[in-house]
Amino acid sequence: MAATKLSIIIFGLAIWTRFTFLQISAADATSYIGAVAEYYPTRTGRDGQINTLANAENIVTIVKKASEYHADIIVFPENGLAPGLPNYQTNRTHFLSYSSTIPDANTDTPCTNDSTLVSPAIRLMSCTARSQSMYLMVNVVEMEDCTATGTKFRPCPNDGYFFYNTNVAFNRNGTIVSRYRKFNLFGEAGLNVTSTPDISTFTTDFGVTFGHFICFDILFKTPTLSLINHYNITDILYPTHWFSELPYLTAVQAQSAWSYSNDVNLLASSYNNPATGSGGSGIFAGTSGQLVSLWSENATNTLLVAKVPK
Repeated sequence: MAATKLSIIIFGLAIWTRFTFLQISAADATSYIGAVAEYYPTRTGRDGQINTLANAENIVTIVKKASEYHADIIVFPENGLAPGLPNYQTNRTHFLSYSSTIPDANTDTPCTNDSTLVSPAIRLMSCTARSQSMYLMVNVVEMEDCTATGTKFRPCPNDGYFFYNTNVAFNRNGTIVSRYRKFNLFGEAGLNVTSTPDISTFTTDFGVTFGHFICFDILFKTPTLSLINHYNITDILYPTHWFSELPYLTAVQAQSAWSYSNDVNLLASSYNNPATGSGGSGIFAGTSGQLVSLWSENATNTLLVAKVPK
């Protein structure tokens, strides 16, 4: 792993042995098992693809550990696959080395379709979700060829691509079931946004429909409150690379307050780098309060698991 040995924080679970048969939460159950990773990414040099694959392999290790606790769904942080390159959010020449095309949701399973044009890291994520029979969300820099789709209102950049900060969700079969492109960027001058905010949701086999967005989005009305007020979403997945600020914008504080004030479940996974004030993950159950959280002053890789009420 990148920083320290993987640690585990668990709330509200009976502890099964690793030899117990896989159990999947039923659609009519009153809860499901959620997991989030507080993840300190590895940096193995200036090669973006090497960095991305190294982090993808770390994610595989964490997902396998989550499967021992029968997690139905696991979330990884913003920038968790492709961290640490110089000016990685502003210098577009870096993006091609580690970005990936992302097929439309519900159309492709990269693990079993060799013709799918995705990066090796995204193909590995699909295979990991499939082999561990777990819903999986990762965050990636997405590339979209815009040479034929650009308009005068949204012209295609000179390099021929739109690049997005994108969440990708896989189901238990490894199929891409949802995609969200971050709309409210924070210091990401090299990235693009969609014409209007995505409203991204997917429904699971355990009877929960999730919405998702990314980091700075949480401070804006759209798309966050649209998911709740117009689509009746009660469970949110939240990859983040937060920069905590006193007195009111520390990560866990903001996550807990947002979950409580909107009375929705929030599964928040943070990029961990205490040197820049980044970190703070948790699983929150609306007005029922915090289920499990982590705020670490040291670099860490930690898996947080909780029984989440529907």
